[in-house]
Amino acid sequence: MPSDSEGRARVRMMHQFSDLHLVPAFGRVFKKKLTAPEEVTGEDRAALSEALGRVADYVGSQKFIAGGFSLADCAVL
Repeated sequence: MPSDSEGRARVRMMHQFSDLHLVPAFGRVFKKKLTAPEEVTGEDRAALSEALGRVADYVGSQKFIAGGFSLADCAVL
């Protein structure tokens, strides 16, 4: 974890975002692709695209989410 409070907050925030939005969206698309590819809907793709876009916007041009490599980076890998 980062030593500063802002860095720690960024780690917790991104980890929570990953748990609540990124992983569920990815999981839906991945599971359907494996079992029944024709069942992947535009809504599934849109949810995943939105979650990935939010991560990209949040990270911007930084190399890592919270300054140095942290749990936040692991959460979105």
